[in-house]
Amino acid sequence: LRTQRGPEGSVHGDEGQTALTALTLLAAGADPAADDGLKKMLDWLGARKPNNTYIRGVRANVWEYALRKLPDDDKLKALLKEDFEWLLAAKGDRVGWRYDMGSRDWDNSCTQYGMLGVWAATRAGHDPGDKFWVSLSKHFRDVQGADGGWSYVTGPSSPNMATAGLASLFLVFDMYHGKTPYSRANPRTFAEGDAAAVLKSLERGMDWLGKQKGGKDDGYY
Repeated sequence: LRTQRGPEGSVHGDEGQTALTALTLLAAGADPAADDGLKKMLDWLGARKPNNTYIRGVRANVWEYALRKLPDDDKLKALLKEDFEWLLAAKGDRVGWRYDMGSRDWDNSCTQYGMLGVWAATRAGHDPGDKFWVSLSKHFRDVQGADGGWSYVTGPSSPNMATAGLASLFLVFDMYHGKTPYSRANPRTFAEGDAAAVLKSLERGMDWLGKQKGGKDDGYY
């Protein structure tokens, strides 16, 4: 991965490839404080203003991972806040995300990446509010196929989009319903209401995915 970085810090001058490469290096333990090449990559990435949900979603994770190494870095904090706010604005009042800020429709792939970006920001202390998680809980349950899987927008379920739907509903459960744990005073926390509906949806999705033989041979999956 390091050999792919150009002298200015990017990977082939591409924002998405640079973000994915930086995230991989950080997740593997690289430290920007001690790695001039990685720091140059982060500097190049931070100077970009992408109008793209995939890139903003991945990049938010880059900043959160970098902050684990440099928790007092104000520039990284500002960059994460910028991507967090961009993602919320790009979704707006729609049920999900599409490719850019001006889109008015949605697809489940972009929506998954938008959620992953917001999730990164929540790990660093940002809060999108309960309404955000409730709306995405409803969306992924509403568009789940009768067979238990998910599609890109409409049509047959696919393993790729089933993993996107499942990952997104696991985030809903962890980040929203996980705030209200089971207790003796509240024994039906996960047995009724939205929490129960999410768990049922997850069960159906996992059952569908476990039965699939093909369609699992690419990197996205």
